[in-house]
Amino acid sequence: MHVLGPPPISANSIGLLGLLLLAWGWKHRPGLARSTCLGLCALCATFWIQAPSPLSHGPSDLHRSTLSGTVVAVETKPRIPEWQRDPRRPPPSRWMQLRTKSGVQKVLLPHQGFTTVGAGDKVICAVTWLPARPPVWAGGTAKDTQGVAVLRNWKDVIVDSMPIPEGISPWSVIKTSHQERVAESIKRISGSSNTSTDWLNALVLGDNKGESLEAWRGIGLGHMAAISGMHVSMLIFAGLIPLRLMGMSMAWQAIVSLVVVAVLLLTVPWKAPVLRASLQAILMVPMFLGAGRWFFLGTLAGVAGFLLVGNAQHVSSIGFQCSFVATAALGLAMPRLERRPFDDWPRRISRVVLVMCSPWLAVLPLSAYHFGVIHPYGAVLTVLASPILSLILPILWLTVFLGLGFPELAAVLGLIVSPILMTLQWLLETLSTLPFVQITTNIFRPDAAITTALVTVGLLCLIGGRIKWSISAVVFGLLCSPDMRPNAIEQSEFRWDVLSVGNGSAHLLQLGSKAWLIDAGSSGDLQVSRRCILPALRNQNIRTLEGIVCTHADLDHIAGVVPILQAIPVGTLRIPPLMLQEALDHPTSPSHTLLATAAEMDVPVVVTAGGDEWIFESSTFKSLWPPKNLVSRDRNHASLALEIVVHGRRFRLSGDADSKSMISEIENEPSADVFELPHHGARCRGLATILQKRPPRLLLQSSSRRRAQKGLWHTWSGSPHLATGLHGGICIRVDSSGYMTAAAQNRFYTWPPDP
Repeated sequence: MHVLGPPPISANSIGLLGLLLLAWGWKHRPGLARSTCLGLCALCATFWIQAPSPLSHGPSDLHRSTLSGTVVAVETKPRIPEWQRDPRRPPPSRWMQLRTKSGVQKVLLPHQGFTTVGAGDKVICAVTWLPARPPVWAGGTAKDTQGVAVLRNWKDVIVDSMPIPEGISPWSVIKTSHQERVAESIKRISGSSNTSTDWLNALVLGDNKGESLEAWRGIGLGHMAAISGMHVSMLIFAGLIPLRLMGMSMAWQAIVSLVVVAVLLLTVPWKAPVLRASLQAILMVPMFLGAGRWFFLGTLAGVAGFLLVGNAQHVSSIGFQCSFVATAALGLAMPRLERRPFDDWPRRISRVVLVMCSPWLAVLPLSAYHFGVIHPYGAVLTVLASPILSLILPILWLTVFLGLGFPELAAVLGLIVSPILMTLQWLLETLSTLPFVQITTNIFRPDAAITTALVTVGLLCLIGGRIKWSISAVVFGLLCSPDMRPNAIEQSEFRWDVLSVGNGSAHLLQLGSKAWLIDAGSSGDLQVSRRCILPALRNQNIRTLEGIVCTHADLDHIAGVVPILQAIPVGTLRIPPLMLQEALDHPTSPSHTLLATAAEMDVPVVVTAGGDEWIFESSTFKSLWPPKNLVSRDRNHASLALEIVVHGRRFRLSGDADSKSMISEIENEPSADVFELPHHGARCRGLATILQKRPPRLLLQSSSRRRAQKGLWHTWSGSPHLATGLHGGICIRVDSSGYMTAAAQNRFYTWPPDP
């Protein structure tokens, strides 16, 4: 959409005219002539930014044609389905109803960009006709007789009356248009290389969700894969280098720094990290112009306070904490560069290395506090990667912006840039295979917030050269650590956490300081251990597990067991007989991989069947199913079903044992206080009748939201029903007297001990 109207000449000609005006204005002395030339240059740049690209880069079109008519309605807020945050699903569609000569036609609109049409506009659209959607049932008629009309890009619309939509400023429209042009330039440069696409999206647009960036995070360089203060500083000083070589004054250098930040804010979406990075990069400029340390720290504290006044919840954000701590460390370390002796190169280089390592050292306690990991090679890799990134980052930005002005060069530039990025990606993936590249730790666990804050302050004082203050802060921080406090009497409270892992199962059982884990998997997320289970263990300060019980070998129950075995010490691994047989018969099965990992980590494996019992502190675990003589190849039928008796309460975990013979066994068992539904709440013949006769005090279901809503138990009135898909994580507690509580999202139940 052209806010200033379509230009009468080509965009490239306008861009060249703007460059000539810029050079002419730069040649004149300050005055009216220079101001006029620079103003005309800015006007040419505005036309050039919003000019459409001469190339079309959509997918291969089956049939393209024009569709003209009057807009009846535009669906800008479609119904958001329940999987709105699932990255595997496509975004919801936006439709436009267009009244044509042949009737009302629906046109599928682009997902990105603002709606540039409104009701009553007369439009001419260059649309792509997709094949008609198939019928719902065999032999029925197709949903669309002509097909589906798809509008690939907003630039394919010509509107007679096109006012700016209400609530959208012209600046927002220009910014969105510019971002779409940058995205198109990245597509041209990247071609079919996913690695180049991920790198360019991360370092230019701030989108760090690419799969190629996992290698960055695995070796402790995740902060380099996102727009941060370091990136903005690199871009600023890349722009200042030519000015310094030309001998320009400090005032012009400050103006160029502001221009670089403005271009960044025009290109990158305005998210909180980007705004913080821009503010902090601007704060770093006075340090190079001779500003004092206290002026810098005071200004940094003022900016942090201003952001916290707007939203106090930022103080608990890992991004907010690390960005300001890293900036403070860099500002405290940079004055050391002013007193370097120019004739002593070893000392000069050592001080440069110290400045580069100071941000990594300062945020080390925060990383351990939030993520529970330490990257030992982080300092070395940061020192090696920072110079490379400072050279690559300006080149990538320059390449993308050259692709905007000269689209024909984009493919040629991609042939040069893509091999370099793929080589660097190979190096990062090679480094991620080094031993001990990531170490799990509980030094700064979630209940050690005071210790983390004091140690961070101590490290900042050490970087600033305040040795006495540093020692005092570290000593006080260690004295406040939970590990240094007197140990309280070990509690005998039993705690059962049903973790919300989607359509899967993960149960964490704790008694005192010891814990067991029953199942650890999810069918929708194979990284469930890293994203959910291991953080839950760390939040409960669980450093070792007495054992893990795998009810059967489906991935929705064991997908996260292998990473857990590799991450923390485990005492015992209990499996059903069929799982062992499957591991022996099929070397490529998940069961074989799990048992091989257990053997590698020296974890003993115990085959468990019906009738087996073991003691866990003051609780008793008993296996109810499968029978020892059961012969079956059905994993669900041979799944383990457990009963736990603790403090007079009886808990039942059914796994996926939902066969008719298994359900009939429930009639002969005592009534359970808490009953976990078998097979994630799937319909089991006869189970509802049995539970109606002897209802448990609480019914649990570990499943996805859809299964929890559509299942029989959602409307069951026999006893309270809690499902992880509906209520999130569930926590059940039983004290030594038998008093039981169950808590979930907006749900809380209590059961006093029986008389």
